[in-house]
Amino acid sequence: MFNYLCGHLRNMKTNFRVTLPAVVIFLSLILPTASQAMDKRGCMTCHKYPGLVKFEKPDTVKVLHIDEEK
Repeated sequence: MFNYLCGHLRNMKTNFRVTLPAVVIFLSLILPTASQAMDKRGCMTCHKYPGLVKFEKPDTVKVLHIDEEK
């Protein structure tokens, strides 16, 4: 019985050594990176819309849209 338990604990340690790095790699791939960081100031609330422009002069338009991909 003791040998069974020792073998089972060894298998658990081996599984943990394999599973933990796999979980860490998976989480690092799906969690946001620096370029995908959350908009702390809320700028993208309005600036995400492609048609957002400001008319500065009668013949000049300033584009206020921010492309989130870039």
